[in-house]
Amino acid sequence: MQNPILLTGATGFLGHHLCRKLLGEGYQVRAFCRAESNKDLLPAPQTGFSIIEGDILDIFTLADAMEGCGAVIHTAALVSFQSKDKKQLYQTNQEGTANVVNLALDLKIPRLVYVSSVAALGRNSGSEKPTSLRDNWHHQRALTPYARSKFAAEREVWRAQAEGLSVGAVYPSIMVGAGDWKRGGSPGIFDHLAQGSRYYPNGSAGFVAVEDVVLSCLHLLQSEEAAERILCSAANLSWESFLTQAARALKVKPPSIRLRSWQTGLLWPIVGLTARIKGKKPMITRATHRTSQARFHYDGSSFETILGRSYSSVDEAIRRTAAAYLGSS
Repeated sequence: MQNPILLTGATGFLGHHLCRKLLGEGYQVRAFCRAESNKDLLPAPQTGFSIIEGDILDIFTLADAMEGCGAVIHTAALVSFQSKDKKQLYQTNQEGTANVVNLALDLKIPRLVYVSSVAALGRNSGSEKPTSLRDNWHHQRALTPYARSKFAAEREVWRAQAEGLSVGAVYPSIMVGAGDWKRGGSPGIFDHLAQGSRYYPNGSAGFVAVEDVVLSCLHLLQSEEAAERILCSAANLSWESFLTQAARALKVKPPSIRLRSWQTGLLWPIVGLTARIKGKKPMITRATHRTSQARFHYDGSSFETILGRSYSSVDEAIRRTAAAYLGSS
């Protein structure tokens, strides 16, 4: 019988999709997640599947969970665009990743699959040349503490690769799929649209069906090639286009008022102050202002080259996600 796979961040958006795929492929899975995490989206308990409560910042629970595993898929990360979370971003994303790779080296884990982000690449807003895996990181171009923390995590991963750990890494753009509608990511976008949204930002981004990111992780798990990297981005869309498609699939009125960069630049300090007075999280921050107005596009051809298949349709992923949302209400 094969050794189990440790999956960190198992209750996250990508994590629960990946967990089900691994079980469907016959893998034994240890789902590693914090005690307070919502586990409703995880599969039911079954032979070959266990849920282990712990934290990647706690090396003792992490070491116990990792003992005897044949591989680790590290998806756990904090995604936040709130300025108050800067310290926690580095703790979770950099220090937590350092714990994972150091223990993997100590325990002689044969393979680590690391889920990075396009935010950790050398992106340049507005460039005619799409961002690819060949683009080196530019610290001065990083728009957010989240991006900087993910690059710091990258340095830990490739340091471990140099020390003998076999690593594969995937870099998803914005993943489209069903999940916890009240959390962030694309499920949260669908929920926000369903409540009625009049505004859309002026920027653009890359999008990919979450199923294609799952397939990339599975390929990297099975691959023996060290330092293999896959950039997952199927379509480059303006926010206007993505939000319009999603709203129509949800059968609600699409946002119709464009927010230009100077407008969100004026709004975010006011919204932030109002939120602090009310004791709530601001809907617009300096980081979301910058990322939503940025014009990013990506060269995701490495997915098709390495996996030998075409991407799933992002349009269809939007329709499926909207149908899942409507079916859940």
